[in-house]
Amino acid sequence: MLWFNALLSVVKYLFKSGKFKKFNPGIGPNKAWWILGNGPSLRVVLPQIPSQPEGHAFCVVNYFAFTEDYARLRPSAYVLSAPELTYMDELDVPEEILLDKRKLYLNLSEKTQWPLSLFVPYPTLKKSWFKKLLQSNPNIRGIEYNATPLEGPRGFCNFAIEWGWGMPRPHNVLIPSVVIALRSKAKRVYMMGAEHSWIKTLEVNNDNVVMLDHQHFYDPGKQVATMDHSTFRPRRLHEVLQKFLYSFQSYWVLADFSDKKKIQVINLTPDSYIDAFKKVPFHPGLFQNEQT
Repeated sequence: MLWFNALLSVVKYLFKSGKFKKFNPGIGPNKAWWILGNGPSLRVVLPQIPSQPEGHAFCVVNYFAFTEDYARLRPSAYVLSAPELTYMDELDVPEEILLDKRKLYLNLSEKTQWPLSLFVPYPTLKKSWFKKLLQSNPNIRGIEYNATPLEGPRGFCNFAIEWGWGMPRPHNVLIPSVVIALRSKAKRVYMMGAEHSWIKTLEVNNDNVVMLDHQHFYDPGKQVATMDHSTFRPRRLHEVLQKFLYSFQSYWVLADFSDKKKIQVINLTPDSYIDAFKKVPFHPGLFQNEQT
């Protein structure tokens, strides 16, 4: 069964993903990568993060450009993964999300006054709206990654991730972020704002609608809502749980890959549900430790 999944992954790569050039992230190797997720714990950590520490690379995701810390931290990497923010036809995107996407692109265009590698899934670079973003600001370099889901034996997955054939199912933006950091030959990878603790907020109301708290660090409080399918309908309970399964399973695939690369991935998020990586409490001294 594992090798059948591996063969299926290769077929997806050949016929769905196209050919990919040699990976060139535009960020030098042997740097400590700090991946800043969206979890609410990040609001406590952000004020303690120094601006532009030498030998470090900040990686941010999704709507981070909306925050004041975007210009302060001047991240080296920015990862987008949601189809509605990247390659999906804008006619198929709900108006509210489309407005947020356009606001995000405007913020990226106006605020980015330093070299930035903006990582997006294939085939975003071909889209007119993304071309306009890159043309509007020469500081932004668009880099595509292959989000084709990989499955199969450990050795096959490690080989395929290394050569850009795809990645473990990217059901959360942190998954491609970790892949990119590892393929960039990071010295070490730290994750913050990665609670992934939605399970404890999960409920099914009397209308049989599945609800959970989507609170992000930039939100003022709880954001109880549905978890929507790619077609923007609310996911059913088994679909929500399946999405969780794929996400947590993907982290274990990446844990194997990081061991192969001999690059440690450390989760600095308190009470995180991700059980694949070593957990360490955050303290600002970690930035100085990486420079010694």
